[in-house]
Amino acid sequence: MPLPKRSVGTPGQEIEANRLACRKVNRHRRIEFEELRRYQAAQQQQLELSLQDLTKLSEELGLEL
Repeated sequence: MPLPKRSVGTPGQEIEANRLACRKVNRHRRIEFEELRRYQAAQQQQLELSLQDLTKLSEELGLEL
């Protein structure tokens, strides 16, 4: 069973992919604190899902971590 692809990029890549909202001030990007917290929570959830998938896969294969 292949694992779903879950990628995390740099903040710049995430902004350009419209996964992290920001506003431009001159040449700089500003991320609102609430947006950052929302993004961090979403990333944490993705991490937990990935760990669950890995645990399930290792159990199916009879591996011990």
